Amino acid sequence: MHKTGLLNESNMQLLSLQIKPCSHDIMNFLENTEVNIPSGFDDFRWYISVEEEPIMPQMVYHMLKTVVGFTDMNIGLLVDFILTVRKCYRPNPYHNWEHAFNVSHCMYNILLRNPALFTEVEVIYNRYQINF
Repeated sequence: MHKTGLLNESNMQLLSLQIKPCSHDIMNFLENTEVNIPSGFDDFRWYISVEEEPIMPQMVYHMLKTVVGFTDMNIGLLVDFILTVRKCYRPNPYHNWEHAFNVSHCMYNILLRNPALFTEVEVIYNRYQINF
């Protein structure tokens, strides 16, 4: 049993190293958190173009900042989270990073149009959850 536990611990350490985003990706994101959001972004009909794919993480950051409105958040942890999620998606034809982004964009538009559906407690809870 001890050998299995050590093997499991070793595998978990290896996995945690493989899912961590590259330091240059983190630094690039932190230096460029604010990007020009494409016109029509706040519309359900907007769809990401091939040219815009490199700034998808920054657009996720923009969506979170707009909907949740974080002020006292650890931006480094948020950037690490967004880039880790991107890195963990495999190149599947459908369930991939672009699909996750499109679902997030749809939810962003729903939340943007319906702020009254959330109580102050839910908003504070959401801010707390993102503040890790």
